[in-house]
Amino acid sequence: MIGIEIAMAAMLLFAESAAETAPPPLPEGRLQLFAGNNLGANFLVMDEIKPTGDGYDFWFYQANAKPVVIGPGKSVVQSLEHGRVHCQDRTYTRLFVAGYSREGTALVTLPPASAEHIVGNATQDFAARVLCDRVELPATNTVVGYRRALEVTQQMIGGR
Repeated sequence: MIGIEIAMAAMLLFAESAAETAPPPLPEGRLQLFAGNNLGANFLVMDEIKPTGDGYDFWFYQANAKPVVIGPGKSVVQSLEHGRVHCQDRTYTRLFVAGYSREGTALVTLPPASAEHIVGNATQDFAARVLCDRVELPATNTVVGYRRALEVTQQMIGGR
């Protein structure tokens, strides 16, 4: 998982230049926990996984254990990222990312990024293991809706 503080700081720096695309609402469907650490947890948005010729186009939801303050009265508690994993060459392309408040209000976005090699044990590596390598996760890793995913994350990690 990208260092949340670093990612949020980068969001602030690039927010002005981000694409004019409006951030989508946070996901209400099935979310599958696939990665996490003491800072938060990552969930695949199961209804948004699409095979491409050489990999998968997908979205993942990230729940932070604790809010990340990005400005006066603004704290990112959750984010949504759209990316593409290229299975054979093990690269990841970020297509879009947005940070949201606890209530689900979009606060900041990042522009797309070029394909980069996936770092072992990073969020994108765990996504590639599930999508490309077909690692099966327990059914108990699935929740419905971002609110439940945020609640589960904060219960597991003890943040609030």
